[in-house]
Amino acid sequence: MAILHYKQAINCESTFIEAYNNLGNALKDAGHVEETINFYRSCLALQPNHPQALSSLGNIYMDCNIMSVAASFYKATLAVTIGISAPFNNLAIIYKQVLLHHSIRQL
Repeated sequence: MAILHYKQAINCESTFIEAYNNLGNALKDAGHVEETINFYRSCLALQPNHPQALSSLGNIYMDCNIMSVAASFYKATLAVTIGISAPFNNLAIIYKQVLLHHSIRQL
């Protein structure tokens, strides 16, 4: 139901940034990954420094195990906002996984 309402809000006001972000969240919860990415990117097209959309894209790519892309979105989030700890934590997780993967390859 939320997905329908957010889409209606966007149809009524195509520059309603939060509707794009919230629609992305609802789509992610429903398991629609590609569509989720598209709506977060639509949000960023309207406001390139939207911290929630940047961080959410990082989360999507991290969930898909595309760590380099996830890290770039977390870094972008940190560049535009303060006081959000999740991107720091997620970058630490990524760096730890990369270090572990590199160490295993050295064996």
